Amino acid sequence: MDPLTLIVLVVIIVLFFPLFMRGIGCLLKTIVTVVLIAAAFIFITQLI
Repeated sequence: MDPLTLIVLVVIIVLFFPLFMRGIGCLLKTIVTVVLIAAAFIFITQLI
């Protein structure tokens, strides 16, 4: 899976997961933020 696809999936998860799972939405957002930062870092290092 290439980083761009991963980023798109993460964005979709961020948008839709809190709607379905309000209770652990905050925890998921924290995890997703970490994953997104990691994915962005990988993507940038591949561009350089």
